[in-house]
Amino acid sequence: MISTASQHQFKLIGSAQDSLQSRAAQFSAEHQGRPYQHALSRDIVAALENPLSDGRPSNRQASTTSMRAISSALVVVPTGGGKTHIALATARTLQVSAGLTIGWCSARRDLLRQVDKENKVFGFNVDLRLMSLFDRNPPECDVLIMDEAHHDACASAATLHANVKPSYIMGLTATPWRSDRARLCYSHVIRRCSIQSLQDDGYLAPYAHVSIDSWAPEDVAKTWLRSRERFGKTVIFMHTRQQAHACLIALRQSGVSVELVAGDTDRSTQLQDFASGKVEILLAMGCLTEGFNDPTLRTVFIRPASKGPTVQMGGRAFRMHPSIPVKTIVQHRDTPLPFTRIARPVEQYVIRDSEWRSIGATRQLDALVHNMRTVAARATVVLPKFVTKLRNHKSTSSLFRKPDPNDQD
Repeated sequence: MISTASQHQFKLIGSAQDSLQSRAAQFSAEHQGRPYQHALSRDIVAALENPLSDGRPSNRQASTTSMRAISSALVVVPTGGGKTHIALATARTLQVSAGLTIGWCSARRDLLRQVDKENKVFGFNVDLRLMSLFDRNPPECDVLIMDEAHHDACASAATLHANVKPSYIMGLTATPWRSDRARLCYSHVIRRCSIQSLQDDGYLAPYAHVSIDSWAPEDVAKTWLRSRERFGKTVIFMHTRQQAHACLIALRQSGVSVELVAGDTDRSTQLQDFASGKVEILLAMGCLTEGFNDPTLRTVFIRPASKGPTVQMGGRAFRMHPSIPVKTIVQHRDTPLPFTRIARPVEQYVIRDSEWRSIGATRQLDALVHNMRTVAARATVVLPKFVTKLRNHKSTSSLFRKPDPNDQD
């Protein structure tokens, strides 16, 4: 548990002219952060300096006998918005300026390795105490960062908080919703951007939305094969391993290089082969919904699901890449949550009888209209001879002027 002296130091620095909020923006700017990332870093520090906003006990407080007050903030940022960058910049601020120890918790070991790598590669150099959500003896720390904080309502998280005894908690998530309606108890919820706003600002890639009639494994495989060039590198999500395996067989029989990613497969090698282009399609049920970031991914087939998984699956497609101006999201026509309700697509299609049928305008149609307008604007206009003759002794405007009764000419 953080000492009283450290708490006083945190408050003292936060109230000084060169405040923690300013330092948060400074550290974020040093690493070429985006404007909304700077603002979020300041917001997090300001929130952690304040006590619980509504006085209601959180799941972390209930798990401790002393019922000590914990300042906590849930940071909601879309996939691809730079949650790790924001958290590391803020963690460096708290560690350098206030001398606080930083813990980082995630549900999977590969995500911990990923954040450790980014911490070093991007030069944040935060002294992180890494721990899994399922560690029996996690290290204590002053500030606990909960990656993918939508898992924070589970029993393992409550046990972890009781063992770590943090005084400040920062939760990171793109999807603060749970299908079991379990409540995430944070004293502050911080939002500054959405998928749509980041797409409008050019930080996330735009997308085209495609609806198909069947999500049977064989039909999904046929849909991809018929438009192989158009879909490109793809991730396909299925409900069960049996369905994913059936789709895998159908694709491999057609000569496609495809891998099924699951908890018992060599995920690291599979993702490397996908990034290098050796593998064209990845099949998964749920393990690629978090921590998988490949800008060369062109298409995501999103299985029918509730809001949280749908946003997580679709978010894999929005990383920017110069060779892919528009990404593609494919969903079943009867999906509970069409992605069009989350972010506005630049194009919409329905695939029927192997044909792509557009709904509304498309890039090709917009380009055609633009070209026609350009041609019309550059066209040479030849006036009739009688107009050009009259121009020699009368202005053209006089031809259309109403006659003046007082005019004697």
